[in-house]
Amino acid sequence: LKPLFMKEVGSHFDDFVTNLIEKSASLDNGGCALTTFSILEEMKNNHRANELFEVDHIRTIYHMFIALLILFILSTLVVDYIDEGRLVLEFNLLSYAFGKFPTVVWTWCIMFLCTLSIPYFLFQRWANGYSKSSHPVIYSFVHGLIFMVFQLGILGFGPTYVVLAYTLPPASRFIVILEQIRLIMKAHSFVRENVPRVLHAAKEKSSTVPIPTVNQYLYFLFAPTLIYRDSYPRTPTVRWGYVAMQFAQDWWNSTSYSNYYRTWNVVVHDWLYYYAYKDLLWFFSKRFKSAAMLAVFAISAVVHEYALAVCLSYFYPVLFVLFMFFGMAFNFIVNDSRKRPIWNIMVWASLFLGNGVILCFYSQEWYARQHCPLKNVSHQPSWNAKVTSLSPNVRVGGQY
Repeated sequence: LKPLFMKEVGSHFDDFVTNLIEKSASLDNGGCALTTFSILEEMKNNHRANELFEVDHIRTIYHMFIALLILFILSTLVVDYIDEGRLVLEFNLLSYAFGKFPTVVWTWCIMFLCTLSIPYFLFQRWANGYSKSSHPVIYSFVHGLIFMVFQLGILGFGPTYVVLAYTLPPASRFIVILEQIRLIMKAHSFVRENVPRVLHAAKEKSSTVPIPTVNQYLYFLFAPTLIYRDSYPRTPTVRWGYVAMQFAQDWWNSTSYSNYYRTWNVVVHDWLYYYAYKDLLWFFSKRFKSAAMLAVFAISAVVHEYALAVCLSYFYPVLFVLFMFFGMAFNFIVNDSRKRPIWNIMVWASLFLGNGVILCFYSQEWYARQHCPLKNVSHQPSWNAKVTSLSPNVRVGGQY
């Protein structure tokens, strides 16, 4: 079946991949990056990628995973019934993790309404008065300063204060903090994309000011993208499974870390590419490409570590070290010139190892802080705590 399978898959993807490679090659000629928009246009005009999921072999693999999941659920129910004499359907963990949910709801509503109103009307006021101002630089600086205060003060400090002051549990914290980061990125994209249009219209002395409508901005806040556009490519019908595919490309086939970073999270990669990497290159007149890439890694690592530190209630920079040091080093060492299958194996091995390290270290630290008092703040509890007994009648932890 292998030759037949490979021939069938190859016939579906040959033309599709060729077109995508031609588009990505335009980067060297001053073109833009291959983003979710270009992919969507390509997929809309070429349905061969969708036909891949109609191949019997791939559908069978999908069915195998569904069967394993069903067997796992049935096995758990049977074991619980044999051990306890009843079905153990307890949701204590979910109740704890998503506790204080009303606080999460009103916090999100305030964040969303502020993001919907303040950036839009602030931009609208600046756009209408820019060409009429006698001091456009000072005028723009004041409005830009107000926008930064909104981003750092209201969206930046406000949600963080709520999750700490109300001691929200972990899952509830993740909802608030991840939404905080998403809305900050959305607001930045809206302003960043529309300011050059207003400046260009003022330079051309146009009689009309290009200001998006509230409906366009509102749609963008809910659209599955972080790059603002007045309109987006649309398929004739809404297919939720198809849309979910656009959040990532075939990262599992990556033979280099640079390709993995580009494909495993396309939505965030687009934002970092346009508003961090390209803007830094523009600021430095297209010099210091390595420094711009380093800055992108630093921004991403800091934001990830911020989210984990606030949501888990402790600062333990394991992810930051793995991302900034090992991830960045692998990005240069295991680069796009690596095409052999052995490099795909190495990428997968490092991903398994990295995820295991992250899970073990953060879990150990979490339970160490739950069971071991923090006597010396200069040391992590998980480095000092030692389990002395597993008896339910004995308190666990070397610090007790």
